[in-house]
Amino acid sequence: MRTPAPESPLEALFAASGDLAFHLNATGAVTYAAGLDTAPGFGQTGHSVQSFFELFSDEDQARVHEAFDEAIGASKRVTLDVALRPEFTARFSWLLSGYGAGARRGVMAVGHQIPCKDLPAADLGMHDALTGLPNRMLLKDRCEQAIELSNRQDSTFALLLLNLKGFNKVNEAFGVHAGDDLLRQVAQRLLSHVRSSDTVARIGPDEFALLMPDMADPENMLKLGRQLLALTETAFILDDTEVHVSASMGFALYPAHGVTHEALLRGATVALKDAKDAGGGRCAMFNNAPRADARAQLTMESALHQGVTNGELYLHYQPLVDIEGQIYGAEALMRWNRGGTVPVSPAQFIPVAEDCGLIQLLGTWALKAATAGFARINREKNTALTISVNVSPRQFRGANFLQTVADALAFSGLPPSLLQLEITEGILMTDPEAAARLLTKLTDIGVQVAIDDFGTGYSSLAYLKRFSLSSLKIDRSFVKDLPSPKDLAICRSVFSMSRELGLKSVAEGVETQEQWHILRDAGCDAIQGYFFGKPQALSDFEALVDAQALPQMKAA
Repeated sequence: MRTPAPESPLEALFAASGDLAFHLNATGAVTYAAGLDTAPGFGQTGHSVQSFFELFSDEDQARVHEAFDEAIGASKRVTLDVALRPEFTARFSWLLSGYGAGARRGVMAVGHQIPCKDLPAADLGMHDALTGLPNRMLLKDRCEQAIELSNRQDSTFALLLLNLKGFNKVNEAFGVHAGDDLLRQVAQRLLSHVRSSDTVARIGPDEFALLMPDMADPENMLKLGRQLLALTETAFILDDTEVHVSASMGFALYPAHGVTHEALLRGATVALKDAKDAGGGRCAMFNNAPRADARAQLTMESALHQGVTNGELYLHYQPLVDIEGQIYGAEALMRWNRGGTVPVSPAQFIPVAEDCGLIQLLGTWALKAATAGFARINREKNTALTISVNVSPRQFRGANFLQTVADALAFSGLPPSLLQLEITEGILMTDPEAAARLLTKLTDIGVQVAIDDFGTGYSSLAYLKRFSLSSLKIDRSFVKDLPSPKDLAICRSVFSMSRELGLKSVAEGVETQEQWHILRDAGCDAIQGYFFGKPQALSDFEALVDAQALPQMKAA
């Protein structure tokens, strides 16, 4: 290809107009070109045009060849209105003029740039007017074509999303015109780095998409993603000022991550969010595991709603034992037999109940059932057994929680001093002021409050003097390895501190005679664990109280 010298009148003419001219031989090869340096998408990318046909997408090749053959075959003028490949961001209307005969046959192709305002409405509906890139609609069309092609060829492709960070700041600092210029520059940088078979689209104010055929290796995609991100990290020149922005990318692969355009777009969007959540400035691949977890959680939510309706949830009671081995109460623990037959761990269904809002209903039911059960036992046996009930974060923060507790006590007739509510450290620290007010009101009516799993949360000693508490339940993680010197030192410190603060200390997870012996000698007040009794039905707990059939302390 030969380009006229800069002073050529022909070149000057086409530079001024924004139009293009190509002299083509009989095969369509470019032997002469004018206007390339100033035409949008040509000079910026440094693209060297070797053949007229390479300017057009694969799907338009048949139309372009037909027009070319008609022009050269009859030495006539033929108009051609076909969009160039996306990287050539302007739209041209072509006039092909055939001339000569024999070996001297050729075609003069003149492209007249069409202003965006003059483009047909249908074309504007498929391209972004600012960058000339395909828009979301055309991306969908090309993605669906890629799916059909991949199915025929048993191949794969990738859909990437790129989101700019800092675009709004550019608009605010330099004006909308600078933001537009930035988007055009980003588009050109992306186009300069991809293959002719790839599609670069603008699908949002600061979001681009790339459709890349024959991309199967996730590692190669991550590497390419990092390269594309690096393009956005190089300074942009806006109004003679260097401006820096950054970006994040996410991608999904066909068919591994979806078999429709919508599924792939969702997958790429999830991956983009993951990249942003990880700090931004990185590329992430769609990970289906969280989606599978989400589906499993929705399934469990549905089953839990059904379980509440069908009465599949119930309470078990684990004995609370003083250091000498005498039962003084029990902790109520929620259980669920899914479908009436399949036990589900509380570690699985309690968080689901918390997320979906069922926890307040379940918590209220557990509180009323437990207090009613122990009020009956105490009346019938003339005892003063304490019932301890766990309280979830959402339940504790509920507007009517204090009234719910008061109603349960009034309904059951249980003395408030025999009700202990177990909360975690995290509940207190979410809103310390509100927590302090509520705890004071609970203790004012005589209810006990225990910190559950002490030592695994915030463990700030400051809150122990700030809040109205009655007990500390030291977490089982400090008990299971006794007599480990470090764990024993922690236990002794907690027990000593509890005595000084007037709090009862309870050790959870006691499973052996040796642990019981060590904890007694270390100054613990009470014990809970499988050594004294597993969680059991209320009737079994009553029988245990009647028999007081607990392990007896052996001499050291």
